[in-house]
Amino acid sequence: MGQIRFAHKKPFSHIILKCKKVNEKRISPINTDIFLWMICLVTSTSLLFIASRSSPLYPFNDWADVNTFFTMGKGMLSGKVLYRDLFDHKGPFLYFVYGIASLISYKTFLGVYILETFSLTIFLFLSAKTLMLFLDRKYTLLALPVLAAAILNLRSFAYGGTAEAFTFPFMMASLYFLTYYFKEIYPNRLPLRWGFLLGIFAGCILWTKYSFLGFWLGWILIVCISALVHNQFLHIFKFIALFCAGMLVATFPWILYFGIHLAIRDWINAYFVVNLTAYAKNLSLGEILQIAIDSYQRHLQFNPLAVGLLSLGILLFTTLRQFIRSWWYGLGLILSIGLLAFSVYGGGRDYIYYFLIFAPFLIFGFVELAYNYQAHIGTIPSNLLVFILLIVSLLLSFGYTFRFNRNTDFRHTDKQDMAQIQFAEIIKLDEDARLLNYGFQDSGFYTATGIVPDGKYFQKYNFEYGTFPINMDEQNRYIREKRVDYVVIRSAAGESTTNLDLNILNENYHLIAQKSQPFGEQFYNYELFQRK
Repeated sequence: MGQIRFAHKKPFSHIILKCKKVNEKRISPINTDIFLWMICLVTSTSLLFIASRSSPLYPFNDWADVNTFFTMGKGMLSGKVLYRDLFDHKGPFLYFVYGIASLISYKTFLGVYILETFSLTIFLFLSAKTLMLFLDRKYTLLALPVLAAAILNLRSFAYGGTAEAFTFPFMMASLYFLTYYFKEIYPNRLPLRWGFLLGIFAGCILWTKYSFLGFWLGWILIVCISALVHNQFLHIFKFIALFCAGMLVATFPWILYFGIHLAIRDWINAYFVVNLTAYAKNLSLGEILQIAIDSYQRHLQFNPLAVGLLSLGILLFTTLRQFIRSWWYGLGLILSIGLLAFSVYGGGRDYIYYFLIFAPFLIFGFVELAYNYQAHIGTIPSNLLVFILLIVSLLLSFGYTFRFNRNTDFRHTDKQDMAQIQFAEIIKLDEDARLLNYGFQDSGFYTATGIVPDGKYFQKYNFEYGTFPINMDEQNRYIREKRVDYVVIRSAAGESTTNLDLNILNENYHLIAQKSQPFGEQFYNYELFQRK
């Protein structure tokens, strides 16, 4: 009989060893999504603990915006109807998020911190998925803490809890789909199920802060145009139909909510009409462009490394074909960012936190850096070394945030020394007390006392009196008619109080407490009045 010959030139021991290595790699914790989720969660929890004033590290979050959202969310869950019974001009989905936070912690921001952590964790996971389209998994893991630190230490992150931060998961998911499509699928057809999912994301954004929708408009435009070029007419029509269906699904709960309460007119008027007339300014395209450029230059000065890296990444991704060959992708990125900038700054305003919505685009700069580093250094040989480097990355990111974040000095503030807490101790002695934040934005007095406002216009908004007179007219009426038991006012050097009717205030209320304290770079004097 002839000798049996095997096709394999290498011995069976080599094959067994190779299979063993493959199996070890497959079951290694570092290669699982569970491990990735854990890294994202640890990174978010630890860095937000330092970066956000809503975290337990800080005595209180006295920023007006987050307190307004909190007041609206608590009011919604207590039976008040948004916009009809309590007025503000952000979207109802944002108030719903803050309402959930109030179920966790009613008089503190612990619930907000937990939801911020949840949001950032999802964002980092989706960022990792995007990075892994171009990078080795090990380099992606090492980049995540640094990416998170770069974003949380932007000046535009402000004091935490912004609408921008809660939109990160929706934006990153959409950016991932756009990138994945042009890298892995194009010129083949878009998966139709993406249309419905993206529509839900855009719908949630619509009812959070509609000025962010410029990004989704650019996304949809570029995939539609590229599909039409390839004669995919019917397919892209179905995609758009599913996208609209997704937006409708995200909108339907609010139609139901406001419809049941006969408040659809209040909803549309507050969120669209007032924002477009009283809040926005009528500017030319050139003036809007100038505001966007000025904002970019200002933040480049605040955070030159992070904003510079963001700019470099976008520039290289839109001009080179190193990572994605289709020029449609570069055009789509330019269109999405350009329309986002136009929609964000189109109202003619530029608050410090507006720029934060552009932070997810930092990921392109990280791709460039990590890819070149990976090309020169090569793969990381062992999982143990990855663990060590990951711990180092986390510690360095945590240390950097602790040292340079704008909020860290506030940790030295004694909670019991704050006006919000001191006034709350006085007010709580009066059962079922009613409170008015008179002539300035909600700075946490409703939060500290746990009081849901009785009046619709519970604070002064960033509107000029001539564009929205009902705001202060109603507040003055509450004072005149003694509709509240306590009134808080605020004054500062160089700040006008002409919008306050101090004569009527002194006729009907008397001063019982006052406290001076800083917020940011400004020093304020707070005064508490009680009804006579």
